[in-house]
Parts: sequence; C-alpha cells; structure tokens
Amino acid sequence: MGKITVTEDVIADVSRRVGAVKGSPNYKLEYDVNQDGVIDIVDVAFFSKHFGETVEVPQVSALPILALGLIVLLLIIFWMMRK
Repeated sequence: MGKITVTEDVIADVSRRVGAVKGSPNYKLEYDVNQDGVIDIVDVAFFSKHFGETVEVPQVSALPILALGLIVLLLIIFWMMRK
C-alpha cells in the first residue's frame, strides 16, 4: 500500500477520472480505493471524507514487471546460445 496526502488537487484529479476503468489510460490504481476496477463516486467520497489526511491507497507492484523482464532476458540468452 502507498500513501497519499489528500489535498484539493488530489480530489480534483480523482473527480476528473470518474468513469475510468482498469486498463484505460485515465485509470489510476491509487485512486480506486475500493479496488472494484472503476473510479467512481465512492472513490471521490473517500478522498473528500479524508481531506487533509494522509491515507493508505493501493499501489502497483513492480514484481510482475520485474518477472516479465527476467523471462524476456532469459529467452534472449537462450536464443543467442542456439546460434
């Protein structure tokens, strides 16, 4: 979990992203606090309720990205060794 201090800018940014779904360019995992795959009024209400506070929010894990990079690297090495 990450942390965000809820400011007016954060609430405005969450509000601008209402309707964004997971996988769309406007979706931001940190703003989908109930992790239902869509940024909606529930998420806006959460941030509004906690204005001025520092709250814990979901964050992207780097582990899947690192694992994918390792797999690609191993495939390249294997391919190069076959030549």
